[in-house]
Amino acid sequence: MIDQTLYIIGVNPESAAMSLHLTWNNGQTTRVNLSDFVADKLILAPLHDPNIFARAKLGEDGWEITWDDGGDLSIASSTLQRLAAEQSDDPACRFDAWMERHGLSADQVVSVLGIPRRSVLHYRTGKRPIPRYITLACVGWEIERQNQKPNRL
Repeated sequence: MIDQTLYIIGVNPESAAMSLHLTWNNGQTTRVNLSDFVADKLILAPLHDPNIFARAKLGEDGWEITWDDGGDLSIASSTLQRLAAEQSDDPACRFDAWMERHGLSADQVVSVLGIPRRSVLHYRTGKRPIPRYITLACVGWEIERQNQKPNRL
């Protein structure tokens, strides 16, 4: 689950890899690769310039990283937290991030995947391993959904 109380207290950009090394208020550090995220958002296209990317700094009391003092070149800490979870090696974090990315509640995942609510909760918390067929069902649902919607900015 995305922790709404987490905010960023430190950022170190790595321009060559389009990555941010983030330090959170709970002491945890994460590395977030932004190359795919930036590629999908036309408004963030200036971040492909290594000189601009290198100017990443804390904004809004740690609730965002900004390259233009809170303007269009800013990414919310909750988005960065979700991206870090998606890029994590922890299957539970990735499953939870998948739910967050699509705005799905546990009850909606029950409907989408056709599995018991208890299983959804076990997968989100890591109490039970996520079977491969569930991972594939998540990917398939995401592809099907993308084919039904036009691309966003």
